[in-house]
Amino acid sequence: MVVVPKPRLRNLTEVLVLLALAGILSSCGKDDPVDLRGQSAGNDQASLDPSGNPVSATSPTSSGGSEKNPVIPSSSSSRSSEGDDDVASLEKSEKVLALLVLGGYTSCDDPETPLDQAMTEIGGFLKANVKPESGETKLLFLSCYGTDPNKIHFSWDHQPKHGAAPSVEEMAKFINTSLKGHHSVRIGLVGHSYGGWTAMKLAPLLDPQFKLHVMVTLDPISKVECTPQGFIDVLFSGIPQPGCVRAPRDISQPNLDKIKPAKPWVNYYQTNYNLLHSSPIDQVKNIQKSYTGPDFEPHLGFIRDPKLFQEIWELF
Repeated sequence: MVVVPKPRLRNLTEVLVLLALAGILSSCGKDDPVDLRGQSAGNDQASLDPSGNPVSATSPTSSGGSEKNPVIPSSSSSRSSEGDDDVASLEKSEKVLALLVLGGYTSCDDPETPLDQAMTEIGGFLKANVKPESGETKLLFLSCYGTDPNKIHFSWDHQPKHGAAPSVEEMAKFINTSLKGHHSVRIGLVGHSYGGWTAMKLAPLLDPQFKLHVMVTLDPISKVECTPQGFIDVLFSGIPQPGCVRAPRDISQPNLDKIKPAKPWVNYYQTNYNLLHSSPIDQVKNIQKSYTGPDFEPHLGFIRDPKLFQEIWELF
């Protein structure tokens, strides 16, 4: 099974601020973090499938895992240490499959390193296992929020540098510019918590020539309707705030109507944590999950569930 590192302990003040919305608590641990830049960060380990079974050494890692044995990526499976191979293939490729994986509030372990966050578990899994079409180059884009909900940090996994944007609109411009010029671009879009809201805002802004292939929201929460300060008030009062216990409603219907993925949009949600959870979204495929644990654990269950990773992979 995929082992997700335990969040590091913080003092009470940091907990109240950093965990206010709890898109993700603390992303990657420091013992054996997943490093999508391909630099070994720990001892080599055998690849395992979501059930914890060893994966055959012949299972492909760059072109997608087999249906029976999805690959749990090692630190070297995403890109070379300098990224030269992926950059070269991107320059030559006419077809691109871009996997956009968007984290929630405080999902940046460090805003200066947006690739080191909890969503790398899902992103790395998808990049290792989703099978591209013939001649298609796979790229992974990760975004995360720090403690400032008005700044989104992001990076492509084949590029050592990262960027930041003050809005989803600005991040969309960066993505569109990065992928412009390719003959064919397919998009797989996955977002958790604030990242789910970000995905809903981002999808209508993508270049209309791109093909939105898969759209997945994981317990999406609006950062407009459920602000960090607002959720801190909820924590102290214990009284749920409407915007923190439902799917985002601040996105206009015309923009929602523009979200037309090739595969049905799938929205996962939970109601186990009474102070923070999403809800069904009209006209999409809604799946309710149940995760146990104290406080934020049910909300975080989506990014710690290897069986869910496989469900998302199978959507492709």
